[in-house]
Amino acid sequence: MLARHSFHPTSPAYLRWALALLTLFQASAVWCHGYGDGYVFLRPQGDQLHVRTELPLSSLAAAIGTSPSIDQVDAHLDQYLAYIQEHLGLEQSRTALPLLPIWHGTVRVNTGSFLSVAFEPLTLAQPVDGLEIQYNLFFDQDAAHRGVLLVQPPEAVERNSEQGEVRLIFSPERTRQALDLHDGPELDYDIKRSGGGGIKALGLVAVAVLACAILAFTLGHLWA
Repeated sequence: MLARHSFHPTSPAYLRWALALLTLFQASAVWCHGYGDGYVFLRPQGDQLHVRTELPLSSLAAAIGTSPSIDQVDAHLDQYLAYIQEHLGLEQSRTALPLLPIWHGTVRVNTGSFLSVAFEPLTLAQPVDGLEIQYNLFFDQDAAHRGVLLVQPPEAVERNSEQGEVRLIFSPERTRQALDLHDGPELDYDIKRSGGGGIKALGLVAVAVLACAILAFTLGHLWA
């Protein structure tokens, strides 16, 4: 006769199941959050620096307490821009560089909707050194958020070009960093913005369904 295993809530077997489920849910949350990265694109061209941001609309809406609907972007644009300018800054040799918006639009990719904002080109002093970036967007509401800075080549002139090298990653522990525009190392970081987003989302749903099924089976076994 097969031995019947105990699944009492305090038994080691039950605790192992609970720990596995908790780990699975935590991993799912981290995987899902990768889609909410914010982006800063810098394109040096001569003595000028072109600056553009693409930020998740859902995070912007949560930061100012409004609807994330694309149809409502223009109605809340001033609030979005004020928030961005307050939490994003560039300095050269300790001198703040003004970020003055000249264009905005929305970008839809398979990971969500983003607000794209381009700023007036900045004139940099030569030689280009002492450049520092301050990125403190969304961290107070989402500690898992990451800011991704890419340096683009001069030929990446398309308005929403994603061409470029990842040079800096911002987190709550790293909100201010120095940048070498021309000789900095490229970081190995998957920006998760194009290709396979739908497949990744389906995979996340499958993991969640499996976790729920295991949890239901465990609870059913306990109650039986």
